[in-house]
Amino acid sequence: MFRDGSDTPQDLRIVEDLGSSALDSGTIASYRSYFQRIRPNHPWRNLNDEDFLVRLQALARSTKDNQLHPTIAGLLMFGREYDIVREFANYFLDYREEIGLDRWDDRITSTDGIWSGNLYDFWQSVYGRLRQAVPRPFRLDGEARRMDENPMEITIREALTNAIVHADYMGRRGTVIIRRQSTIEFINPGRLRVTKAEAEQGGISDARNPILMKMFFLIGIGEKAGSGFDVMRAGCDSVGAPHPLLEVLTRPDRVKLVVRYTNLGGSVMTPANSESMKSWTSVGHLSKSESEALQYLVSQGSISTSELAEHMELGVSRARVLLRSLVEDGFAQSRGRGRATRYEPVEGLPVF
Repeated sequence: MFRDGSDTPQDLRIVEDLGSSALDSGTIASYRSYFQRIRPNHPWRNLNDEDFLVRLQALARSTKDNQLHPTIAGLLMFGREYDIVREFANYFLDYREEIGLDRWDDRITSTDGIWSGNLYDFWQSVYGRLRQAVPRPFRLDGEARRMDENPMEITIREALTNAIVHADYMGRRGTVIIRRQSTIEFINPGRLRVTKAEAEQGGISDARNPILMKMFFLIGIGEKAGSGFDVMRAGCDSVGAPHPLLEVLTRPDRVKLVVRYTNLGGSVMTPANSESMKSWTSVGHLSKSESEALQYLVSQGSISTSELAEHMELGVSRARVLLRSLVEDGFAQSRGRGRATRYEPVEGLPVF
């Protein structure tokens, strides 16, 4: 396609008819919280939101009016679905769990109107659910940072991130993630920009959306060096699962990656049967507010954002950021969608 042949990244184009207010403040706050934990000494951490987003290339100044506008990457990552579809008419994100006899057991779509519909919030929600399906040992260092992260968990994270950053958002189909009984399918619109053999070999990367890739890389997500398939194979080897299956589909162009997330015996190790559960005794990297939120979550067993906000006398947006932080760090899991979302502690947390 001609748009794939340009030397200028397509996701760096400025969206002239939208201002900086088109980016969702809740998503930005969540991303910055993650960024500050991953890169606590980074020179960008104390910038105001506008300057931070400019350096991230989510905002750029137009030569036409000298005003800041979202870039395509910024709009996709931090925008709202109703603005995104003005630029990409076929934009659609879909996560489904098809495990039982029902058509689906759980579903998240970018069109349901109860959340932002952008890529980062989709990534957070979907990854949080997929992490519950794979082995998740928790071994933390003295500062409660996870060590020896399970390679299978990284496999899932890499596959999800690849589907998002390599998608052709001008394509005719959306990005679809389907979790089945023992497999997860990652399907994104667009052609491979390298050969199938090169993609499977690993070590070569030609991202369709390099600014999006950089945004994920800055929070420690994604293998920017191009070794993604090697990482995914290693993760599958760690549980004795088959290597990921890559398929190239046409009419319309799509790329499909299938990952089997159980081991050959069909069982999945959980924190409750992991020898590393003793690591839960150290949660020293949490802030005072995060620790208070975690203690309340454990004591109640299940809470909503508004319940935490009332308990801690916080705004709902701040409470949501705290709960998302606990999910990202592996201390909590979410159930439901939108205002019906509730948060629960993962198995094996100590009683405070």
